[in-house]
Amino acid sequence: MSKNVGKPTFLRRHFPTFYNRHAHSANKDQFNVVFKNMKSSKNIIIGTPVYWSDMSGYLKTLFDRMGEHEDGSLRGKNVYLVIQGSDPSDAIIPITHVVKHLSDTFQMNFIGEATTDEQVANLHDKLFQNSR
Repeated sequence: MSKNVGKPTFLRRHFPTFYNRHAHSANKDQFNVVFKNMKSSKNIIIGTPVYWSDMSGYLKTLFDRMGEHEDGSLRGKNVYLVIQGSDPSDAIIPITHVVKHLSDTFQMNFIGEATTDEQVANLHDKLFQNSR
C-alpha cells in the first residue's frame, strides 16, 4: 500500500460490536470511530460479500447510521465499491444503486464498482491516480 493512500479502516474490525442486542445506544458502538476515519480519508473503499443477493448486514447498518450525519463532512470523497461472492451477478445492480444513492446524498464521487480481478485492478489504478 502506498504511503499516500493512508491507513485503512476495516469494518470487520469495528463492526462485530457495532450493533448488538446489548448495545443499542450510539455511544456504545464504534460508529463514531468508523465515521471519523471516513471523514479524514480522501478515498473510501467499500467492500462487501454477497449474502442472499444483498450486501452484508454490517454494511447496511453503517449506511443506516450514516443518515444521521448528513453534515457535508464527506463531500468530495472518492468512493470505490468491491462486491464479492461466488456469483454476485444478481446483487451487483441493487448494491451499486444503494452506494451511488449514498454517494449522491453525501455529495461524494462514485468512482466505480468491481466484481472481477480485472475490474479490481482497474479500480486500483484509479485509486492511485486519485491519491496523488
